[in-house]
Amino acid sequence: MFGFNDNSLKYYFSFLGTKEWVRKNLRYTPDQRALLVWDSFCGHLTDSVKELLARRNVNVAVIPGGLTPVLQPLDKCLIKPFKTRVRAQYQAWMVNGPFTYTPSRKKRAPSKELVLQWVNKARDSRRACCKIIQVMRYL
Repeated sequence: MFGFNDNSLKYYFSFLGTKEWVRKNLRYTPDQRALLVWDSFCGHLTDSVKELLARRNVNVAVIPGGLTPVLQPLDKCLIKPFKTRVRAQYQAWMVNGPFTYTPSRKKRAPSKELVLQWVNKARDSRRACCKIIQVMRYL
């Protein structure tokens, strides 16, 4: 249709979405400057997006593919350990329950309350705080 295939449509809408995000979230006056650090997603790297950011006095730093967990301290020292702790609790629940079942005897997903307990327990872990402090010593 109109010379577009699935890949070109994805590309077209990806950079439109990026431009819309920039317009809604990066509102700077001409005397302000900013640095935006993001990944190498194709929608971030188009000329029209770069021009829009330049007009808003936003410098861009692109993290090469595959290096996000290495170059972003929060991903490496806070988010990954948090997700690991939540996943461990989920896996323990999958083995030990308690479970509830549908009338057709299918296992129900964990309740929202139980998932929130897992999140709170993972969040309260002191190990994440210690790691952040250790990383910040090197920054």
